[in-house]
Amino acid sequence: MLVVNKTDCAPDAADELPVASRALFAHVVSTSAARCEGIAGLEAAVAAALGMSGAGPQGAAWAANRRQAEALEQAAAALQRLETTVLHGLPLDFWTIELREAALALGLITGADVGEDVLSDIFSRFCMGK
Repeated sequence: MLVVNKTDCAPDAADELPVASRALFAHVVSTSAARCEGIAGLEAAVAAALGMSGAGPQGAAWAANRRQAEALEQAAAALQRLETTVLHGLPLDFWTIELREAALALGLITGADVGEDVLSDIFSRFCMGK
């Protein structure tokens, strides 16, 4: 896929590409990020490239980011359990279980490695004996 951006500055840039160059790509999409133009066409091209052209932008985005979406759901569920733990007045040590799960799930999304040293530093502020 070739995405030609800045069409607000050069509206015919994609059309001016040599035919042989355009033929190298299954999709050629023109956009203007500054003006938010061509985004729907870009989403449709991405969906088509992923074999989800009938899914619509939201469905394609969900499928393309399924791993991140599942990690977000895991983090949200852990935070909901944490809220229940706090509301029931359980000791701070119990909080760490859900905090750890939420942090690890969010690390899957961001790519940040939430190692033991980071978690130990965070939990040392909450837990007795750490």
